[in-house]
Order: sequence, then structure tokens, then C-alpha cells
Amino acid sequence: MAQPTRGRNSQAKNHLITIVLALIIAVLATWFGYGRDHAAADPSATAAPGVTATAMPGDGLTVTYLDVGQGDCTLLQCDGQVMLIDAAEGNQANKITAYLKQHGVTAIDYLVCTHAHADHCGGMKAVIAAFPVRTLYSSVTSSSNGAFQRAMRAAETANLAITVPDVGDTFSLGSATVTVLGPQKHYSDVNNQSLILRVDYGSNAFLFTGDAEYESETDVLDAGEDVRCDVIRPATTAAAPPRATACCTRRSRSTPSSAAARTMSTATRTTTRSAACATRT
Repeated sequence: MAQPTRGRNSQAKNHLITIVLALIIAVLATWFGYGRDHAAADPSATAAPGVTATAMPGDGLTVTYLDVGQGDCTLLQCDGQVMLIDAAEGNQANKITAYLKQHGVTAIDYLVCTHAHADHCGGMKAVIAAFPVRTLYSSVTSSSNGAFQRAMRAAETANLAITVPDVGDTFSLGSATVTVLGPQKHYSDVNNQSLILRVDYGSNAFLFTGDAEYESETDVLDAGEDVRCDVIRPATTAAAPPRATACCTRRSRSTPSSAAARTMSTATRTTTRSAACATRT
């Protein structure tokens, strides 16, 4: 009678071992699966030693208008990509680079020099020195303006080619689309030579006009370009109050200096249009 008892005990023992092994395998599979998922969700988990992976702002377009006095500087971030339009006067360079670093910018996908005036390109030399820049857009490749020349020498030092885009050119900033609307031709006036960009994100549109004045604006309208938008960054010339943001209706063909453009308060303001966000800081 003892023989069958030992057999049953042996079978029970084997069964218990099988259950324990199955539990161990399940726990290990769950652990390693979590590790892979965690690494995919957190790039820093797989970064090389000493390298910190900085997550850029999440989905959506953020447009930040920096308060740089009379000059101009606008930061756009969308789906991890960065575009900086102009870089104000040289005395604002430290403020601009510090702001970018504080907000997680480690590289600039598109740096845009709308035109060769110091209040738009003065800080560009410092920006190029502080961040890797993948593409530099400019309305011209040469100018007698000293600030522009310094910026272009910095670009040359960084082996950064200058690209003068054509009207109708488009490129992607994350899931946003940037379209070049102007200048429609070459102008002797530096302000009129400004690049004019339209940024579309879903059903929202932002218009950036540099310091384009009446002649250039009129040519853009006469060419039938789509200037309907939710937010306009007007020129910092006498045509529009400095450091202001103007809005126009999508049904309007208004341009920044026209009476139809409604000037917003120059105080810090956040304008939200669905997923699009414009801030002035």
C-alpha cells in the first residue's frame, strides 16, 4: 500500500513544480515586456550613458511670440520640430537662447531670416552658435547690413547653407504646413523683400509677414495668395503698432497694415483656436 502513496506524492510534487515554473516564466515575461514598453515610451531609458534625451512638447502646434522690444522673434513647435522666425536685435540674443533652452529646444529644424534688418537678424549669430540648425531660410543671400553679414558668417562657420525659398514652396513642421507667399518679386526696399509665410495646422492658420509694406502686401493679394488666417504677426514698422498681434477673419483678404486687421492688446495673451495655440511671452 505504501507504493501507490509514494507515486501520488511524487505526482503532486511534480505538478507543484510545474505551477511554480509557469508562474516564474509569466513574471519574467511581464517584466521584460514592461521594460521594452517603458523604453519605447521614455527615450531616456535607452539613451547612451551621459546623454539626456529631452522630450519636446507633445502633439499640437505652439506659437510663442517673444517680447524682444522693437524687434521680432517667434518660436513655433509642432510634434517635436522647431522653427524660429527671426532673432531680434543682438542685445536680445542671450534672452532668446536662454528661453529656447529653458523650453527644451536642443536643435532648430528651420531658422528663418525674414529680411536683412538688425531688429530681425541681430541675434541670429548667437542662435546659430548655440543650436544645431538644419535649414536656414532667408529672403536674400547678401546684404550691406552688418548684423546680417555676421549672421551669415556664423552660418558659414557652421557649414549651414542659405536657402532662398520661392513663392509657392511648402515644407512640413511636424503636422503643420508652411507655405511661402512672398516676396512675389525682388524689391529694392529691404522691408518689402521680407519673406511672408503662412503656417497651417488643421483648420487654423498663422500669417508671418516680416516687415512687408504696402507694395509687397498688394502684390501678394493681386497674385491671389490665400492670406485668410486666424492670427497675423504684423510688421514692426509704422504700418502697424510694434509688439502687437493682429487677427483677421478667414473670410477677409485683410493684410497686416489694413484697417480690417484688428490689433490685439500688447499685454501677454494666449489665443487658442482648437488645437492651435499662440502665446506672447
